[in-house]
Amino acid sequence: MRIIPSLALLMKSDEVIDRFFAAQAMASLVCNGSRGINLTIANSGAVAELITLIGYIESDMPNLVALSEEFCLVRKPDQVVLENLFEIEDIRVGSTARKSMPLLVDLLRPIPDRPGAPPIAVQLLTRIADGSDTNKLIMAEAGALDVLTKYLSLSPQDSSEAIVSELLRILFSNPDLLRYKASISSLNQLIAVLHLGSRNARFSVADALEALSSKSTRAKKAVVDADGVPVLIGAIVAPSKEFMQGECGQALQGHATRALANICGGMSALIMYLGELPQSPRLASPVANIIGALAYSLMVFEQQSVIEEEPFDATQIEDILVMPLKPSEHGL
Repeated sequence: MRIIPSLALLMKSDEVIDRFFAAQAMASLVCNGSRGINLTIANSGAVAELITLIGYIESDMPNLVALSEEFCLVRKPDQVVLENLFEIEDIRVGSTARKSMPLLVDLLRPIPDRPGAPPIAVQLLTRIADGSDTNKLIMAEAGALDVLTKYLSLSPQDSSEAIVSELLRILFSNPDLLRYKASISSLNQLIAVLHLGSRNARFSVADALEALSSKSTRAKKAVVDADGVPVLIGAIVAPSKEFMQGECGQALQGHATRALANICGGMSALIMYLGELPQSPRLASPVANIIGALAYSLMVFEQQSVIEEEPFDATQIEDILVMPLKPSEHGL
């Protein structure tokens, strides 16, 4: 452990090659060392310097990357060290993480010479945020909601869209974030992703909307005001329309259905709402989507037998199923 202060000092060097090889040494230590060594590295002051290397080496110093491959070293020692350190709970909830979060949030902003930085920053922020409401609030204070929303609005690659949506899902598991002004625009962008995003991203968004709508009246209103209800209805039928296979499609349906149930006041209220919706003069969803969502909701309601829900009698179910088939100006 006596070498760690020297490595931390090298991380402050003006020479990139010094910082790179100091990071390589630290990567070897964290991958093969003890918890005590990892805590010593975290407390050495090196973390902030490691963050400055994220996305920099690969774009600006390809010769160092080639050298790493020649000597069988890791390509991104900065990322390896930070990922291992933030796996430790004491580090995630300590002062090192608190000081790191604003630096990582800054990396989410477009940096022309560091295009690879944002996805790595998102992954690290996800580790730090998961399981800590305090860290979620610190990220919000640092501007994470606004920056992540802008990042999503740039239509990133599917993989980046998915991890950003997952980070927002984790952040919004703390409903206190809704007091921030940026939370409303974030919700609007999440609903846009639920409508047109990649499959994995839509799963995370639906999960986030379910969690938010279960905890906050303000969130329910925000989803409705952002025209989120027809998008959630579309998400319920998306797996059958898009031939989604496996657990991802089922999870998307489940999260979207429960989010709508939260907004409507329960599964019984949701079923009544969907049954009456095709007769509405202001129809925002295709009738086929509404009928599909209604059929799925009835199936879920029948399977779950939730205690707090009032059971339907046969005539209610019959009326609900007949309503969408009655003549209306929209047609089927």
